[in-house]
Amino acid sequence: MSYIIASVNDIKALIKQLREKGWTISAIADEVGVGRDTVSTWQSGKFHPANAKMVRLGLQELLKRERVPPRRRYRGNHYLQRRQREREGS
Repeated sequence: MSYIIASVNDIKALIKQLREKGWTISAIADEVGVGRDTVSTWQSGKFHPANAKMVRLGLQELLKRERVPPRRRYRGNHYLQRRQREREGS
């Protein structure tokens, strides 16, 4: 039980560090492969990921990145879908 609590606290701290570096919740969610609401619940501590160890490792890798993704990429699902259609059409 204490390991789960430690993992949840680690994940909350990692999300906080990413946010301080300029990452948005949407950008984190996109990189980890989950929804924006999911990352928000991890950040608030309401829920923890089923595979906390893998999520923690993924967030640690994001912290190592020098560049933060541009905000415009994460305006909403419609923008991402349009970009994907454009890429597939090319």
